[in-house]
Amino acid sequence: MSLLRLDRVSMQFGRTRVLQDVSLRVEAGECHAIIGPNGAGKSTLFHLISGLLTPASGRIEFAGEPIHGLPSEQIARRGIARSFQISQLFPRLSVAENLRCALLWPMGYGCSLRHLLGREKALNARVDALLEALGLQALREVPAGELAYAAQRALELGLAIAGDARLILLDEPVAGMSHSEAAAALALIRRVTAERALLLVEHDMSVVFELADRITVLAQGEVIATDTPARIRANPRVQEVYLGSTVAAEAGGPRDA
Repeated sequence: MSLLRLDRVSMQFGRTRVLQDVSLRVEAGECHAIIGPNGAGKSTLFHLISGLLTPASGRIEFAGEPIHGLPSEQIARRGIARSFQISQLFPRLSVAENLRCALLWPMGYGCSLRHLLGREKALNARVDALLEALGLQALREVPAGELAYAAQRALELGLAIAGDARLILLDEPVAGMSHSEAAAALALIRRVTAERALLLVEHDMSVVFELADRITVLAQGEVIATDTPARIRANPRVQEVYLGSTVAAEAGGPRDA
């Protein structure tokens, strides 16, 4: 049984059809990338999976259970976490406080304000472990809004994994980064998401071909191919619609600074 399964999912806004009969499978532990030109429907697809939108038709299942139509917080509690193109953090709270907030529900605190959270040993031990995994120990007391961009993205990844999600949706995780920042981000993603499933949207093809086990290509709201990176790179229709023959030939090469 696939961890995430979409069957003939469609979405429209008014008379504008954004997605048409999209079927997709994400297996446990795999990194599955979604690529396509601007306007292909990639962000809308993420919104549907994470519960920010409800599909006009079709079915979305996670771990064998239907999730389409559920509110986003219920979907998150079932084990799907998401990052956004623009970091979604509490800018005035410190790095450690952001992580502590993300841990409240999965560690059983719910929305209760009865606990003096600074004295909760198990909670704070988990915060410390996340800070170490993310390489953010030295920044633990820095307000999230004052972090450098790459550190903000690392913290957002930490928020996504804090609840032990089984599937993480990553929306352009290295956009706007330099070569060295992107390399560090990729290493971090590999390290902290080991054994979790990833669904990735990214325009940098070198990142996609480096991370992905399988790739789905969207064009004008429809799936035109799903295959391994090598076969996607060689697919004539994908080259015509999105990659281009030159980009496809060079996609495995190093990123520009």
